[in-house]
Amino acid sequence: DASADVILYFGTLHHVADGGQAQAVAEAARVLESGGLAYITEPLAQGPYFDLLQPVDDETEVRARAYEAIKGAGAQGLAEEREVLYTRVMRFADFEAFHSLVLTIDPDRAEHFATIADEMRRRFDHHGRAEDGGRAFDQPFRANLLRKK
Repeated sequence: DASADVILYFGTLHHVADGGQAQAVAEAARVLESGGLAYITEPLAQGPYFDLLQPVDDETEVRARAYEAIKGAGAQGLAEEREVLYTRVMRFADFEAFHSLVLTIDPDRAEHFATIADEMRRRFDHHGRAEDGGRAFDQPFRANLLRKK
């Protein structure tokens, strides 16, 4: 209890099991000392990279629940200091590099991905912008800085 200066959740809160996001924020509040900071970044359910991945794993609802947990942090004794939107660019040399990352993150996606591979190739070409050596996809993120009261 009250033993940490800073807690960082970098794009992970939406991966917490259903209903557990608020509990994860409460845990951050529990271990933060008074005046301590929680820095939480989460990808938004929008943008070219999200659109690309949506057929593989539609995270629209889980990302919304993560944001609800962040916005409800006041009930856990965390006050919002700042919210910032920014864009992270995901770059891939080719479709195979993208496919490899998707399966590295979650190998259980392999069978489903195989059934929609043609669609995913079309989406890869459509949603990505051409850059030297590959394709780039914007992924909007939100960063929230919370301070323990």
